[in-house]
Amino acid sequence: MLIKLAWKNIWRNKKRTIIVTLSIFFALVLSNVMRSVQIGSFDYMIHSLAHMHLGYAQIQNPGFMDKPSLDNSIKTDSSLARQIRKIKYVNGSAYRLETYALLSNDTLTRISQIIGIEPHSEQYITAIKEKIIHGEYLVPGDRDVLIGDDLAAKLDLAMNDTLVLLSSGYHGMSAAALLKIKGIVHFPIKQMNQRMLYMDISRAQQIFSMPGRATSFVITVDHINHLENTLAQMNNIIDKSLVIRSWQDLMPEIEQTIQMKTGSNYIMIAILYMVIAFGIFGVIMMMTMEREKEYGILNSLGMSKLRMISVSITENFFIVLLGVAAGVLCSYPALSFLADNPIPIYSAAASSWDQLGIEPVITFSNNAGIFIYQALIVFIIAAICSLYPMFFLTRLKIVNALKK
Repeated sequence: MLIKLAWKNIWRNKKRTIIVTLSIFFALVLSNVMRSVQIGSFDYMIHSLAHMHLGYAQIQNPGFMDKPSLDNSIKTDSSLARQIRKIKYVNGSAYRLETYALLSNDTLTRISQIIGIEPHSEQYITAIKEKIIHGEYLVPGDRDVLIGDDLAAKLDLAMNDTLVLLSSGYHGMSAAALLKIKGIVHFPIKQMNQRMLYMDISRAQQIFSMPGRATSFVITVDHINHLENTLAQMNNIIDKSLVIRSWQDLMPEIEQTIQMKTGSNYIMIAILYMVIAFGIFGVIMMMTMEREKEYGILNSLGMSKLRMISVSITENFFIVLLGVAAGVLCSYPALSFLADNPIPIYSAAASSWDQLGIEPVITFSNNAGIFIYQALIVFIIAAICSLYPMFFLTRLKIVNALKK
């Protein structure tokens, strides 16, 4: 009976119901959009940087991060690689051999980062093949190399030219080789163009006296939300003498930036929630005071304040539920579309994104947790605001109400 009466009451004055519902609707949509942009931007930044070079995680020797020496390398294990590639969310994985060397062409010399890669597998991580501007991509067993375009220019090198590599290898062995340029690569980040040289991992193992060894095993996942689950499965597979470094370990400066921005975003969200709370409370208070005479008449006709409070709270519950449901049903499809179709940035701000090698776009997230979490918060805020009629009715004076 109470529910039936409350449901009829909210549609007795459609204008009032629509105003309250819309205030909750727009509050939820606004909070969903803000969180979607924040989480989407962070996820996109991590995704872009992970696919630039480091990956989402790496299996390493425990001492390699503090002392990135060839002596702190790991054995290449094809069985381990196959097991990891069978994990559901892993969409790219490859062994790498990374070190530094002196490159020379006549009197010109430069320090370069040398990266031995598995050409086919590496393509699923960094897609180097698409970044080649001259020449061809590497094939397994290739003896030639790929070089960054700025590094090639500084060494006055062109396609098919030969350069000299000098360095130290595994356990202090000398490393020297003549390398022919097979391709010139252009990366979005200038620092990478100035120092990167890629070769087949078997060629790198030969030069640095490291047969069957690598410095890391790099993996990428289809989405960052699946990383934690993937790392847990990897921990059950790898040998206890190895460690897994996540992107937070590999890119601590990005992690710190995200934490700092997350803190400021929480402040913005808190301010937004305060605005939402005052907005909803103001509308409910106005609607309640408009019904003061109606409450006075009902009370004078014998309806108890407790019953009026129960009906009023039930009415507001229905209205809050309608507003929240409408907000979720409208914002989820819209933000899902925007998640698949990022908004490009054409202003001067786009240049700072380009410098990081990230496409200048505004990205959104359609993670279901965003909508559930925001809907719950807005529902609680609106529900608390809806308790105002209870305090109003307990102080209701019939004589004063009937004079309105």
